[in-house]
Amino acid sequence: MRIGINYISTIPNELTEKLVSSNLIQVLKFPGTRCNKQEWYAFMENRPKKSVADIHGLISFVPAWNERNILDKIDKHLNKKLFQKTKSTYFSTHIGRFNEDGDAFQNFEENLTEMRKLFPNIRMGGENVFSLVDANGKANYMTIESSSPEFINKMWNKLDFGVFDLAHAVLASRDYGVSFKEYVN
Repeated sequence: MRIGINYISTIPNELTEKLVSSNLIQVLKFPGTRCNKQEWYAFMENRPKKSVADIHGLISFVPAWNERNILDKIDKHLNKKLFQKTKSTYFSTHIGRFNEDGDAFQNFEENLTEMRKLFPNIRMGGENVFSLVDANGKANYMTIESSSPEFINKMWNKLDFGVFDLAHAVLASRDYGVSFKEYVN
């Protein structure tokens, strides 16, 4: 198992370097859609070379495997450069769907096929999500089904690896009204 953290440009490079050199973390996730080109260049320049880069979402990318036509929205040239420059062999994004996405599994299959064509040597992974269910039982982020263990396992079984986000699992357990331990089990 590899342990990773999100790359955040506001965290001092010395701290990230220390975590990597101490072998406390091995993977730095580049959050893609949340970053601008300046963060991209900072990631490229400052990422400790001993760390593995997980390109967690692409630049100009909505972060969900199950959304419609995710590749229509990305800058393919810039993102190919991102993989080349980081020498990354990992790509991951959220597994889950928004209400308006339509058939989540059909979208996922189409997106995975297209991503494998665009990036043939990259391992594809998915991260568990949460729904943010309000007091009326309405999901305000991704659908409640997106955070079900059955949905997550179905996605992970089709991908090369899973990214287990503990904070997302805590929120998902709250969405389901069970303890974190029950949810993880």
